[in-house]
Amino acid sequence: MENEVGCECQLCGGRRGVVFCGAHGGRLCLQCDRALHQAHGGAGDHPRAPLCDSCNAAAAELRLNDGATLCGPCAYPYAYAYPYTYTYVYTGCPTPLEMMRLLHAAPPPPFTTTRRRRRRATSNSLICDCDS
Repeated sequence: MENEVGCECQLCGGRRGVVFCGAHGGRLCLQCDRALHQAHGGAGDHPRAPLCDSCNAAAAELRLNDGATLCGPCAYPYAYAYPYTYTYVYTGCPTPLEMMRLLHAAPPPPFTTTRRRRRRATSNSLICDCDS
């Protein structure tokens, strides 16, 4: 996987950095973030946040409605012109599902839930068709 220059993880250098950890020097990929913060007892207690999509050098503070996450200086020109929400800062080692939510990626629906809904909808429509 190729990385844009200046976007790579500052620990492994092989994957794209997606979170910012000020205590460990900046951009981290998800694998290095988890490995680093699980390995050191108190290291998981300091805050991390999604990486700014514009400068790739700071913790994002705002998420624009188009999904872009921006740090304070990068967000300044947009903060009053576009709708936004605040990003989440996290500590510890989130599960993959929690991490998807932190990074604002929509997780896929559970297979069993989707399957049950389809069966119910099908059986209900068959019952309705027979009654009419």
